[in-house]
Amino acid sequence: MQAAKTKAAAAGANAPIFLQKTYTMFENSPDTVAAWANNGTTIVIKDPEEFARSVLPKYFKHNNFASYVRQLNFYGFRKYKKDDIVIVDDDKTKHWWEFYHEQFLRHRPELMAQIRRKTYSENDSTEKEDVEVLKSQVVSFQNQLEQLTGQITSLTAVVSALMARSGKRPAGPMTNASALALAAASQAKRRKMGDTDSIVQL
Repeated sequence: MQAAKTKAAAAGANAPIFLQKTYTMFENSPDTVAAWANNGTTIVIKDPEEFARSVLPKYFKHNNFASYVRQLNFYGFRKYKKDDIVIVDDDKTKHWWEFYHEQFLRHRPELMAQIRRKTYSENDSTEKEDVEVLKSQVVSFQNQLEQLTGQITSLTAVVSALMARSGKRPAGPMTNASALALAAASQAKRRKMGDTDSIVQL
């Protein structure tokens, strides 16, 4: 049994370096970030941002998720699509990226040697994958922007309330930057007053 595994591993060493690194990467990645799925017939990236930040750089000289997906396509990997009948709208899995290749199977590294990189003329379909990656990144940026906008709106309301309490009015329209500056100044003033009160009590 051990001899068979050793022979399979040796055969896998003849595969392209990209595939060898990918195989090792999914063997060692945290299951919450990336893992094998469907009994070792697919690979799934559960957290693309964390995957690009902490996993990719360990095996490749970059942290570009779109570039990695493009390489998978160059080697003939395709996105795994579940049966529409069993798909459930689950926030936990809808952002997962799952791929498969008939010759890329867990515990069968010797099959990787049969995989060849596509020529340039065969890579037209990769543009669609790139668009999907960019769309996913745009959605992520939009969510972050909405969170920041909400925080700024809350800070602006706090500053306006503080100024109304003190009887002061801004000289002109309050910008986000001025709201943040006033909030910081107000907090610093309150901390200073607290320190003064402590000294008086002593």
